[in-house]
Amino acid sequence: MGKEANNQIKFMEWYLNNWSEYKLIFTDGSKDKQGNVGIGIYLNERTQLTARLPSANSICSAEVFAIKKALELIQQNNFIKCLICSDSKSALEKITRSSYKAAIDSQTLQLKQKLCEFDEQHIEIKFAWIPSHTGIIGNDRADHLANLGRKLPISGEPKASFKDFQIKYKENLWIGWEN
Repeated sequence: MGKEANNQIKFMEWYLNNWSEYKLIFTDGSKDKQGNVGIGIYLNERTQLTARLPSANSICSAEVFAIKKALELIQQNNFIKCLICSDSKSALEKITRSSYKAAIDSQTLQLKQKLCEFDEQHIEIKFAWIPSHTGIIGNDRADHLANLGRKLPISGEPKASFKDFQIKYKENLWIGWEN
């Protein structure tokens, strides 16, 4: 048995032993060298989502937006207990950080507000970090969807955060200076 198949087995054992009453949802974000940004959300073969985001979005912003869209799917499907799996430590840290800094971006703030609403409605959302590209099937499917999303027409949301826009603007200034 290959290492990737073994990782899938270990993941499923962990899930079944600890979280079996929770609906599994995998999210991912992707950005290529040309600046195309996509997201992917995978629940099962029938329920999956992909979209392209404006290029000013960072990879972390894409990961956060994918999780925000997963929360919308949870609400639409009336799920009560969900385990959202992401391979982005930075996005999970941003979401689960308890402090509300003044510099927090609107996507993360909206996501945190939605989590508070879910808590009031007794909807349980848990987050798990999983390693990328290790043969965990749901994560591989979310990754594939995020890569497909980069090739779609750009959706109207999310608008890039001010910080992401600043980074993109500085990159363009340097490019202009070098030429």
